[in-house]
Amino acid sequence: MLVVQAAISLILFARVQGLFGPQHFYLLVPAAGIGIAAAVIGIWDRARNVAWRAAGIGAILAALVASSVAALSPVRASGAPLLPRNLYPPLVRPDLAEIDRLLNALQGLRPERVYVVSSSETLNWDTLQSACRPKRLELCKHLAVTADIDTRDGFPRPVMEADTLVLATPTQFHVRPEDQQVVGLIARDIREGRGIGTSFERLPEAFTLRQGVKVEMYRRARSLRPEDVKALSDELIRSYPKQKALFAL
Repeated sequence: MLVVQAAISLILFARVQGLFGPQHFYLLVPAAGIGIAAAVIGIWDRARNVAWRAAGIGAILAALVASSVAALSPVRASGAPLLPRNLYPPLVRPDLAEIDRLLNALQGLRPERVYVVSSSETLNWDTLQSACRPKRLELCKHLAVTADIDTRDGFPRPVMEADTLVLATPTQFHVRPEDQQVVGLIARDIREGRGIGTSFERLPEAFTLRQGVKVEMYRRARSLRPEDVKALSDELIRSYPKQKALFAL
């Protein structure tokens, strides 16, 4: 049953998204956790000797601590292949002052709806939401939840309601660009002043985030033309002809 549960989770996930990231291993945790727990309980029941039980518990705790320290430490620990190869140290940002400056600039615009055309650890809509919330800025409730994954989110309808865009250059993705065309195509149109980008004008202020990512703000100067919105929809449908309903207007 545990194998079936894991297989069903993977199949359903693959129908929506092609790339399996580290966070998606949580889908397999129930099957793996229950399986390991069952094995530990079985060994516990058979090992009547107190010393063996204590040694078993000690070995499990040692393995847990070693793997956690290796994965979360900012320093790569030697010990492969026994220790995890992927590192997830605490995130430290050197650009918090620029994030604050961006928030203050957006707050000063008094926007109705802000759409962030970026989807990476450096900048995404939640980056601004997380930075905004502790400050209790009015801006917080005007930040739109963006469409980031094509086959999960479908057509990026919130961008049609936005009067302010935040664009990162180079275009920021957190999975393969071909799986995030809802980000890439909008970024292209805004940056090149084509399609829906013709309805927005770039503001003079710019911001530099970590790894040299440049961030600019755009304000809507006129209503989006229906033909431009349809052109974006048609381009997405051409990439996903079997999932037309996701991207149709």
